[in-house]
Amino acid sequence: MLAQEPAGLTVSELACRLGVEPPTATRGLSHLGGGGWFRREAVPGDRRQVRIVVTEAGRDVLPEIEQVWSDLAELALDPTAPDRRDQALTVLEEASDRLRGAIGDGPLAE
Repeated sequence: MLAQEPAGLTVSELACRLGVEPPTATRGLSHLGGGGWFRREAVPGDRRQVRIVVTEAGRDVLPEIEQVWSDLAELALDPTAPDRRDQALTVLEEASDRLRGAIGDGPLAE
């Protein structure tokens, strides 16, 4: 999600997109902070806000992350016939869009 936003997201924006409270997003970021995958930047004009921006190291690890998610999807859907798999993925994407709309974030742009 962060990698799709070159200018980054504030913690509040990230929390909204994830459907969690800002303190939950902050805790999650704290757990990931040691990897050097993102940096925190002050938001001009609002000293209370922090923008999270993916670093080059974060972009470098993205293919591995995407592969893990792909492997998990394959494991979960492997016994499913290809036509049913496509149908299941479509239904899940539609459900995700509806849930994002319900929290005021709308569907994510690809």
